[in-house]
Amino acid sequence: MVNARRFQAIIAILLGIVAGLGLGYAGATGQVLLGMPLLRLNSSKAVGFDQEFDDFSRLAAMEYVAACGDRKSALRALDRETEILHGFQQPDGSYLSPITRVAAARAISRKAKIKEEERSSQPQPHPPPNDSGAVENLLKSAGWLNPSASHMREVIQQLDDELCRK
Repeated sequence: MVNARRFQAIIAILLGIVAGLGLGYAGATGQVLLGMPLLRLNSSKAVGFDQEFDDFSRLAAMEYVAACGDRKSALRALDRETEILHGFQQPDGSYLSPITRVAAARAISRKAKIKEEERSSQPQPHPPPNDSGAVENLLKSAGWLNPSASHMREVIQQLDDELCRK
């Protein structure tokens, strides 16, 4: 009887230790995953370089989804990418760095390409939106030698082919 109780107590203690370790591991893993910039959609509480690094990591993740995802997920990713890019804008609406200007031009071009593909699948022709002016202005201000919207679309296509291994 004493041995049976002692055995039950040892088993209960071991189960408690195993359960505690498992819950601790799950909690720590959850905190790490929630803290990853690629998985976190909301702005981080980081400041300075850490915040920019997190934002650029999210931009890269959204660009991957926009390049390799289906049309619906690509549009959602581009909307999220636009939100992230707004965080890089100055009060006058201009972008702080050439990298963010190119990212904004890429997002505008990609969204126009998706909208154009949607229009081409519809029976009634619609006039295409004129996004080339905004794209060219952003690329010129970023210092691109060939700032045309058509060149940007060629670059996007090459990047998509490489990124998604099409």
